[in-house]
Amino acid sequence: MIAARMSGQCSTMIIRTALWLAAASCAQSLAVPVFQPIQTLRAPVYEVAAPATASAPAPDPEHALIVGNRERLELWAMDGTSHRTLSVGAAFHPRRLDADTVVALSGTSLDKQLVRISLRDGSRKVIVSLPAFKCDNDAADAWQDLDVQDALDFRFDASGKTACLDLMDRNANMADVMLKVRVDLDSASIQRWLAVGEPECVAPPGVLNGDPSDAEWCDYARDSEDAPEPSTTFAFDYDDETGWVERVGAEPSNYVHLPDYMREKLSPSGRWLVLGGDIQEGDYIHRSLVLFDRANGALYPVLAEPGAWPVQLTTAKASDTIQAPSEGMADVVGESDVRWLSVSPDSELLIVDQLVIAPHKPSWAFKGELAH
Repeated sequence: MIAARMSGQCSTMIIRTALWLAAASCAQSLAVPVFQPIQTLRAPVYEVAAPATASAPAPDPEHALIVGNRERLELWAMDGTSHRTLSVGAAFHPRRLDADTVVALSGTSLDKQLVRISLRDGSRKVIVSLPAFKCDNDAADAWQDLDVQDALDFRFDASGKTACLDLMDRNANMADVMLKVRVDLDSASIQRWLAVGEPECVAPPGVLNGDPSDAEWCDYARDSEDAPEPSTTFAFDYDDETGWVERVGAEPSNYVHLPDYMREKLSPSGRWLVLGGDIQEGDYIHRSLVLFDRANGALYPVLAEPGAWPVQLTTAKASDTIQAPSEGMADVVGESDVRWLSVSPDSELLIVDQLVIAPHKPSWAFKGELAH
């Protein structure tokens, strides 16, 4: 277990598993869509997405969701009505390097390649093959199956010339091995550090022990998508210390009670607020989500399956307390992709793993991972 071995060396890993708590109340508004991928083993992958209509135009990269999966890199219309293949071949954990380029992982779990994919013509170029890893004290064929587990585990530095990857055998709470990999995107040179694993795992030749220095590692400058909270004032707000939906005014008053939830993601317009709660702890920290409309105080469950806009949550008779449903809710974990996208001044999307939710419209789902 990481917590037992890190001795302060990698303590930020434990904190990061509950990143959604620290990111509460953050809004995300982007002129050009930039997206975060997820580990598809941790959340349902919908085999059938919203049907494309023959009359809908094919989406272009500047106004589309960029989705990678084991078969191809795809462009999806924001409303899910159309999509097209941009590049054939696996595109795991895609990252938007610039307006014209996506960098993704391809190959198998033990034979990974970092590839550059053009958003203009779909052409591919292998940047570098990532060497397979095994502990030097393990059997000759005991190769470690390491992968990106969280959105922040694969990012670029501020210059866009370096990629940094944290590859682990499990999520941050449960990982036995974490390998940090730094790739120079121009020269294709690689540096590797065994950040978690000792003493059970001995670093093989060519792999350094411990963490890279700050100068050697990518900072978070390019990954900050938090926008200032909108200045618009709405009639209702949520107090996660008391669990009350409150009327906003000179003398705030309680409206309805939704206990054991916390503020998470505020939409770019400020009208919609994601609340997370009903926490279940285990190997992963599970939670449910509720959408709160700050304009009228309405609460809506975030459901696991795509479909019609859900029915508003209401209080039981002669009660002011709302209970979120115990079944049918989306199961979200600390590593899940939960964020808002600004499509236009009057249109915004909530991404919950592979679910795409537009307020008061049917939700839909794609197959794969959304580019970051």
